[in-house]
Amino acid sequence: MLHILDFLKGQRLARGGAQAVYLTYDEPLKEERWQTLQKYVPQAIRVDGVEGFDRAHKACLDATTGRRLVIIDGDNELQRAFFKERIPNDLWNSNYVLSWPAVNSINGLIYGNGGIKCWDRDVLENFDSHENAKTKTAALDFCFDTPYYQMETPLSISRVDLTPYQSFRAGFREGVKLGLDRGELVRGKLSESFPKTIAKSNLFRLKTWCSVGADIRNGPFAILGARLGLVELYRNESMDWIRDYRQFENYWTSRISPQIFGEDQVCYLTNFSWSQEKLSFWIEELDDLINAQFGLDIACLSADESRNFKRNMINPKRKGLMFKEFAHV
Repeated sequence: MLHILDFLKGQRLARGGAQAVYLTYDEPLKEERWQTLQKYVPQAIRVDGVEGFDRAHKACLDATTGRRLVIIDGDNELQRAFFKERIPNDLWNSNYVLSWPAVNSINGLIYGNGGIKCWDRDVLENFDSHENAKTKTAALDFCFDTPYYQMETPLSISRVDLTPYQSFRAGFREGVKLGLDRGELVRGKLSESFPKTIAKSNLFRLKTWCSVGADIRNGPFAILGARLGLVELYRNESMDWIRDYRQFENYWTSRISPQIFGEDQVCYLTNFSWSQEKLSFWIEELDDLINAQFGLDIACLSADESRNFKRNMINPKRKGLMFKEFAHV
């Protein structure tokens, strides 16, 4: 067992050292978090403002020389567990992409979304994703076509609740990804086939994204995003544009914000203003549509109900390879 901090301090190991990369784009508190990370991992390298998920990750390669890269996103708030985590030698020496879970700041879900990843250099170098993807699944996310190994311990909190736009985008993207079966649309009569086809763990996560978070300042935006992401996915059958943040921002400004415009609520970071009544009505309006079309049982939980749900929630277990066909890697 080898300590993660030994990797990040450049210790030479069986297949070479590792480097921490702080990867940022438009996260609201990215500068403050960078300063905090530098205190604990002064050797960390920063990659900022690169457009495109694949280009940004390739930029991480260009900025480093280590055999492995520990990539920390700009919306990650490191927890004490990060500084205590140990990695088994066999995992270090594998080609696996080590994926630690993060605690979602809105709904309390604990899984790989937004979590810290440790990439094998060769795997990342030879894999094209998102805007440069060669397959439909790789265009959506890294996990479908790479040997993702799910680690158990959450090392960070994924803070996606700081602005309405950030929360909406996080929810929308997960509404799309969790609404797919290994990157593919569910076929047949959705009200019958959808609940049976989607993996139980992902079904639980999807329903949670669509229902929980009213107790968090911008949580309702994530709920609306998750619901619309799922509906738009099966309305359009192609959602490749969610990988492009410029297109996504246009979707937000042209399609979403005009429908919830108001002046009774204001974001202290961006000065974006909205009507809570319009936002709540839109969320509730999607209840019957989603439950009827997809055979789900989502609900608009109140702030108190959301807090109670999170206190008693049992997150699905995750450990080992995400997909067994990568076991030979």
